[in-house]
Amino acid sequence: TVGDVVRIDVRAKADDTAEVDALGVSEPVGPGIAAQLVFDADQAGRFAVTLRDAGRRIGTVVVRATG
Repeated sequence: TVGDVVRIDVRAKADDTAEVDALGVSEPVGPGIAAQLVFDADQAGRFAVTLRDAGRRIGTVVVRATG
């Protein structure tokens, strides 16, 4: 929900960068290194979670409007 702090844990089998590009959030990830993407949900919408180097979408974050 807009106004919440969102935390997403991402794991990957190879070194990469986990990101929610539309929100400017990224962290390194790899074997034994989990990425924790943390951001303030300041706008409603659907945002792709991707592995940058692999060019692969791994999920979607849905932020709902308040009310």
